[in-house]
Amino acid sequence: MTYLLRISVKKDVKVRLGSLGTVYFKKGAYLYVGSARRNLKSRIKRHLSGKKRVFWHIDYLTSLKFVQIKEILVNTENKECETAEALIKTGCRFIEGFGCSDCDCESHLFFIEEDITQVKNRLEGEGFENADKSSF
Repeated sequence: MTYLLRISVKKDVKVRLGSLGTVYFKKGAYLYVGSARRNLKSRIKRHLSGKKRVFWHIDYLTSLKFVQIKEILVNTENKECETAEALIKTGCRFIEGFGCSDCDCESHLFFIEEDITQVKNRLEGEGFENADKSSF
């Protein structure tokens, strides 16, 4: 399964991200593309948790007080890299190397400058559906 986290970063910040070094995050909306071959529920629950061992690139970001996961979109197919590549092709800015150490993608985290509704409509056309955050 593939999932997308719509993340709100409420202020500009620089974060040290392990092997990526220090990364600047501009205030605004981001989309993170991930996948779970097994147990999607526990994977999303971990992302939503404020207290977790910081291990993955996304953990560094989602552990910050002023960062919030606003929405979760899920696709039953394994389209993680395909979705990331499609976001790049549509011109979404990305954080190079973020969340893609196990594949050949340029990134799995995207800064959304356009209306998020337009991006969501495109993703829903690709089979992504809203998931109820409270179910995790």
